[in-house]
Parts: sequence; C-alpha cells; structure tokens
Amino acid sequence: MNYKLCKQLKKSGFPQFGDGWALVLHKKLPESEQTMDRISWRDFIMNPEKDFVYAPNLEELIEWCGDDFQALVNWGVIEGEDCRWEANGWETTEHNDTISFVSLTPSIAVAKLGLKLHEKHISTRPQN
Repeated sequence: MNYKLCKQLKKSGFPQFGDGWALVLHKKLPESEQTMDRISWRDFIMNPEKDFVYAPNLEELIEWCGDDFQALVNWGVIEGEDCRWEANGWETTEHNDTISFVSLTPSIAVAKLGLKLHEKHISTRPQN
C-alpha cells in the first residue's frame, strides 16, 4: 500500500487504527519525491507524528467492503506478467452486477474495490 492510496482510504472514512501500519511522511514534498516510514500502529500510538495515514491489513480491507465484497482471486502469471489479484464486489444493492479491480497485490485490489463501494454508498444515501 502506498501513501496516496491510504490517504484516499482516510478521506473515504476508513478507520485510522487497527492491526495494520502507520505511514508517516518524512517531510512534505511533491508526491513523486515523498519518502515515508512504515511503523506498526501500536508503536506509532506510543509516539504519534502529525502527518500520517493508516495502512490497513487485508482482513480489515475486506471487512470494510462489507456485504458487497464478493471474492478475491489470484490469477497467477498472465501473459508473462507478474501475479495478478482481482477483487470483486457487488455494484448494485440488488447484487446483480459486479465490479472488479486488478492489482499486483491483494491489498491494493481490495482497497480500490472498497473505495468504489463506499463511493457508491455515499452517492445512494438519502439527502436530508
């Protein structure tokens, strides 16, 4: 997981604590030049930094997807490329259309799925 994706999760309401990692920026730089430390969340809460995001583990990401999570598939090597992971979820509340995201890691595939699923839930909430 990278800082940018974790920041998107944070903005989408993903809890910023758990069994994953805290990603702490060394200093603010253009995104392509940023460097960061990855420390355990438990170590981080004992010595907090200001500019951090939480990098959840795979189990937390799947839980965050909720009932709309469908499957995580490892397709192995495809056409000579590295291992591909595909995360699938239900696009509609009727569970009749699916969406999927493919990545080199299972966590990134599920994180992208979770972002899309939460975007869907935000857009379908009744307005007050």
